[in-house]
Amino acid sequence: MGARVHGDLLAADVGELVGVSGTTIGQWARRGLIRSSRSDGEPRRYGVEDVAEAAVVAELLARGVPHAAIHRAIERLSGSGSSWPLSDAWLATTEGPRPRIALRDDDGDGVLLLALIHN
Repeated sequence: MGARVHGDLLAADVGELVGVSGTTIGQWARRGLIRSSRSDGEPRRYGVEDVAEAAVVAELLARGVPHAAIHRAIERLSGSGSSWPLSDAWLATTEGPRPRIALRDDDGDGVLLLALIHN
């Protein structure tokens, strides 16, 4: 059984909450940066949890992290079983001309690893 989704929002609503356009939200969903948990058909419909995930994506992009690095982080975190991997992860970004995502990852033996996801 999947995770319970709360709320029912359109892309424009999500964009307003996150600080980007509704078009951008739709592009992020189509490109796999976020989910549209309520429906994949048009118009896409989003839950509150999707808003949180979109806020993380917006912040990572604002910090200069490239889309490709965000995709790699999502892929790396996909094994966690979370429907919203970025929101549920312990992550940070490095500073500098080429920011990277730092993930704190549990390898299953209780050991925390720090993985740098870069371009």
